[in-house]
Amino acid sequence: MKSGAAAERVPEGSVVGCESLYARMRDAGVDCHRLQPFDAGGEDVTQHVYDGLGSFGERLSAAVAASGDPGYVYAYVPHVDHVSHAEGTDGRAYGETVATVCEQVTAALRRVDRRTAERTLLLVTADHGHVNTDPDANLDLSANEAVTGNLRRHADGTPVKMSGSPRNVHLHLRPGTVPDARRALSDHDARTFTRREAIDRDLFGDRPVSDRFRRRCGDLIVTHRDSGVWFGDVEPEKLSYVGMHGGLNPAEMLVPFAAARASALD
Repeated sequence: MKSGAAAERVPEGSVVGCESLYARMRDAGVDCHRLQPFDAGGEDVTQHVYDGLGSFGERLSAAVAASGDPGYVYAYVPHVDHVSHAEGTDGRAYGETVATVCEQVTAALRRVDRRTAERTLLLVTADHGHVNTDPDANLDLSANEAVTGNLRRHADGTPVKMSGSPRNVHLHLRPGTVPDARRALSDHDARTFTRREAIDRDLFGDRPVSDRFRRRCGDLIVTHRDSGVWFGDVEPEKLSYVGMHGGLNPAEMLVPFAAARASALD
């Protein structure tokens, strides 16, 4: 979580505001395991850590072997996302990373015994896609005085900037300044939505809107057609990304979903 330029860890429950999936599965008698390239801790789930993509397959098969019956193993692979940010999805590095992930998953499945494989459902998906941007064309909001001058302020007087992401910037504006900020962005190939417009269009889902979300949602939300929009005076590195996600481009909204019994993937 960020406040101004500072980042700090906060309790997971204070961010999410809902019951953990792991708690629900525990109550149903499911033994939950989680494999990530970092130690995130957490209750109701056994944590496993892998060091580098080259060890992912071995650690995944070990997590599967350690899980009970019934069991659930969640494995997180951020490497494709990282290389997409750095180089986009059209380059050689992206293809090589995806190929390595596939090789590691294949190696993990080969280590699973036949009986377990027959009782195991493998699901592969992603939380988002990527749209390839031109870093030289990404929009630096810190140079737009009509926007920055109308931002609300923290208690210490610094403007509220770090909200959303370069593909969906949440501008928290002083009362009565939404029209001014909207006009200041009208010359750019971007769409803007007030909080009410975003909620009415179900841009953040069709579930009931909580008070927590209303507080966090910007007064004006900005999403560019195919570029990034961010504050270069605080996080200039974000504007140098090629691959980005979080906006309304089909390339970042559509994700794969594949399901198969592990025993069928010989």
